[in-house]
Amino acid sequence: MSPIITVSLAAFDVLWEELRLGSPPYPFQIPSYGETHEERSRIRAAVHADLEERGVTERGRVAQPIAAAMALVARPHIQLDTISTVDVQAAQSSMLRAAAAARGRDAVLMVQEGQMVRLEWTRDTALAASIVSLLPPTKAGPGQEVSLPAGLVGASGDGRPAMPQMAVTRRTAASVSKDQQKVLATMLEPAVLRLGQIGVGLYDERGRVRRLPGMSWFDNAAGRYYSVVARGRDGQDWATVCPGDGSRMVYRLGEMIRTAR
Repeated sequence: MSPIITVSLAAFDVLWEELRLGSPPYPFQIPSYGETHEERSRIRAAVHADLEERGVTERGRVAQPIAAAMALVARPHIQLDTISTVDVQAAQSSMLRAAAAARGRDAVLMVQEGQMVRLEWTRDTALAASIVSLLPPTKAGPGQEVSLPAGLVGASGDGRPAMPQMAVTRRTAASVSKDQQKVLATMLEPAVLRLGQIGVGLYDERGRVRRLPGMSWFDNAAGRYYSVVARGRDGQDWATVCPGDGSRMVYRLGEMIRTAR
């Protein structure tokens, strides 16, 4: 990946507004700085002075490569995004928000962590890898793949994946074999250290989005697990929970995108 820019949330807010790109896309949370017109003007002036010195703006205008990258994030054809907590003990301070967006062969990775936002060029064929690479590396946990009706783990198949380790119920346990119950217990009972979800959105030329069933992931002391929802041959949505390291997650996400296209 090739770096484009790293800026504060306040600077990003000013640049985004000046490019007239509308509201920042999901999953980002970019606050609007300055409660009054005068305060907003002071912030804008300070941001421009800093960005002009860095070459981000030229005579008050956003440099073309940066403007192009931000416009791509605002209006992609396909987007993979994540909201992830990389340390559940640290809560908000460890929240990761990111999106890998592509339009044609052009692709950009945008990452929001803490008070900073960064943009990087990436490859349109590496959207899944760009997102998964942001997660803390770890091995796949022990266990094996288990599939069960999506409704039993709170997964609706609407593009917002449920967190399976939080949603398995007595009803779930009663609906699978004893061997599957043991496998699920191995994967889902230990304390969660990190967790998140990865979503997939396909956009038409009017900006309307079709969300695909995404992927949930979580880490415990034994390793990493993920779950996905897919339509079975019986017409029913099935949730699959399984161990998975980064390479398996990238492959599964790529498979989902290829099928949807």
